[in-house]
Amino acid sequence: MRQIVAGGAGMFARVALKLSPEEMLRILSRLRFWALLVTLASLFLLPLLLSGQGLPHGLGVFAIMLAVWSGLVWLRSRQAWPVTEWEITLHLLADTALLVWLLWVTGGSASPFVALFLVPVGLAAAALPPWSAWSLVALAAGAYSLLIWWQPPHAQHGGQAFFMHVMGMWLTFIVSALLLVVFVSAMASAVRRRDASLARAREQMLRAEQLSRVGCLAAGAAHELGTPLTTAKTALADIRQKAAGDDELEADLSLIDEQLEICRNRLHALLRADGAAQADPGPLPVEQWLQAGLARWRGMRPAATVHAEIPSAAAGCRIRVDGSLTHSLLSLLDNAADAGAQCGDSALQLVVERQSAWIFIHIDDTGPGLSRADRQRAGRVRFSGKTQGHGLGLVLSHATLERLGGQLTLAQREAGGTRTTLCLPLVETVGSPA
Repeated sequence: MRQIVAGGAGMFARVALKLSPEEMLRILSRLRFWALLVTLASLFLLPLLLSGQGLPHGLGVFAIMLAVWSGLVWLRSRQAWPVTEWEITLHLLADTALLVWLLWVTGGSASPFVALFLVPVGLAAAALPPWSAWSLVALAAGAYSLLIWWQPPHAQHGGQAFFMHVMGMWLTFIVSALLLVVFVSAMASAVRRRDASLARAREQMLRAEQLSRVGCLAAGAAHELGTPLTTAKTALADIRQKAAGDDELEADLSLIDEQLEICRNRLHALLRADGAAQADPGPLPVEQWLQAGLARWRGMRPAATVHAEIPSAAAGCRIRVDGSLTHSLLSLLDNAADAGAQCGDSALQLVVERQSAWIFIHIDDTGPGLSRADRQRAGRVRFSGKTQGHGLGLVLSHATLERLGGQLTLAQREAGGTRTTLCLPLVETVGSPA
């Protein structure tokens, strides 16, 4: 149980509060792709809009350099090397150097594309350590300052190039809007994933702490219950001696003796546990595990009945089984039988179904059912629909199924009652179709 709590704490530590280097690499690749498309479109369309007025010759060189750089980054992304913050910083520095060339060939400090200097700076500030952002600020500010004092030869064109400048400003706005949508959307997705991870981690930690407290109480109760059970067995033996010859009473006493024996066996099994997980018998065929569990449950609930349907396609499928999974099955069967008893019918239907690499075990009862709100919180918080219930069975079953890679769901049946479904991944199959 301590491992569960520690695992939940570790999950909190692993939840990133910013974009990972891998996500940044993907974002930068998409931004370069769009920048290349816009540059190529400008090379083909702007000469038509400018009525024959030529574009800066260096713009084609910029497109070639951007295409080569994007290709190199794509080849790098195909490698298995880990992506680091240092590498992302180098990527942004290279992108800034390309922007310096773009500004040089489009008017120097008067270029309408000067605002694009803020893009790598903003990316670094949002997703990288402070030293990386300050490095980008220093490079961008230094390059812009240099362009003020070192004007390119074609930078002074007078009024005849004003339309070109306006078109450049328009293009800068379009590019900035595209970059804003791409980056902000990626950031929003990362934040949503982070929030979802935090919510799951918080829920798992709360459940683990709850189960840890229950485990401690169960260990103490197991030691305390030994004496009352021994006393009950002794008293039962005395009553049997006094009631010798009464066949009807003898049948009732035999039933009580069987139930006490079940309690004593379960108590001894709990006391033999070493504080860790119960012995894991490994993968078992679904039919073998279910038949053993149902036989055990029928001994505990002789008045209840359950009809099992296990098709041959699922009978030989193997699933990972441990003691806690069997306890979950028994607890869910108890809940279903108790729900049916409220409506005067404790008969249950158990149906096994295989879908691809999963096994679904449906337990149908004829009880009053659960509301939509109760079905959604079942297994996540402690609550019980029974007058004397404690709400632990569903919580423990939900945690067990989740630990084994499966899940537990509750659904309302059209004919009335509740369908409880255990979904478990297959380990391997024997004599069943793929």
